Amino acid sequence: MVILMGGCVTQGTRVPQGVTSEDGEGGPSVAVSKDIAKDPEKLKTIGENYLAAGNYAMALKYLRSAEEQLPNDPELLYEIAIAYQGRGFHDKAMEYLQKTLTIQPDYPEANNALGAFLATQGKFEEAQRAFQKALSNPYYETPHLAAYNLGSLFYRQGKYEEAKKYYRQATEFAPNYAPSYIELGRTLEALGDQLGAMNAYQEALQYDPQSVTAHFNYGKLCYQRGNFLKARYHLEQVLTLAPESATAKAASEYLKTMKFPTSR
Repeated sequence: MVILMGGCVTQGTRVPQGVTSEDGEGGPSVAVSKDIAKDPEKLKTIGENYLAAGNYAMALKYLRSAEEQLPNDPELLYEIAIAYQGRGFHDKAMEYLQKTLTIQPDYPEANNALGAFLATQGKFEEAQRAFQKALSNPYYETPHLAAYNLGSLFYRQGKYEEAKKYYRQATEFAPNYAPSYIELGRTLEALGDQLGAMNAYQEALQYDPQSVTAHFNYGKLCYQRGNFLKARYHLEQVLTLAPESATAKAASEYLKTMKFPTSR
């Protein structure tokens, strides 16, 4: 399972007016009109667009330039942290998250991201506090991510009842977010509630019909409960959706053991 950083950057891909970008042997080259260079908000907007497009190097160029004129903008500092994380500079990302939270301690996205960092370092209690701080902010636009992360944190510690509580909360915050149902299903399996787990996987498939994990887990439980027709359907979906995956190999092993009468 994955601890999610989450964020508030709008998805999209465009190079704003006044900027040209060209990749060459020396990396991205940028030409910026003078009015943009003097306008930190425009620099920030350009950087945000590159960040949304996944072009972290270009995002950093513009966001760091904007930082020179807006050194205490918490949103900008958070976005720089996300860009550094995307480039794999984890120490710099942590530095900018800490800068963000020094200026605005209740910044929910930054607290959620901090929790994700701490969790990867095995600092579960500190991560829990960060996730809960994010979750307690009534203005947090994606609270399901913090709830999901708390569920993942407790699951990793074998605290399945607590994990179930937060995964359920995540489904309430974002009813169409399939990963929450998948992890809720895994947690219910760990608690011995197969029927509850199957219901959770069915919910996941309602919102993400191509989820390989949900098809496999649901098919596996159908197999264990003797419903081989349903099991076959869902396990074969795994083979169709991800034929070269390790999950497909596991699905094939289940399918090999099934016997079905042939018509004459």
